[in-house]
Amino acid sequence: MTTEATTLMGAVQMRALRASDAGPLSAAYRENRNYLAPWEPARAEEFFTPAGQRAVIESKLASQAAGQEVPWVLLAGSRIIGAITLTGIVRGPVP
Repeated sequence: MTTEATTLMGAVQMRALRASDAGPLSAAYRENRNYLAPWEPARAEEFFTPAGQRAVIESKLASQAAGQEVPWVLLAGSRIIGAITLTGIVRGPVP
């Protein structure tokens, strides 16, 4: 998978999640916490910290390595503004 950003629409770009995204991703979640509240599950305070995001990222990257999901971040310039993950990947024939 490419690590370069791909433009989606206007100035919004998407690129693969990186281990180094923990700080910027936690800032984006904190900034948008109230807005996202109606759609997000209840989150422990730890989730909104760089350490909490490091744990989430490690899990997502491990699932990616196992071929189970593909995580990306959304960017406005160099600033992370969101995240998207393709999950539930099943390899092989589906009965």
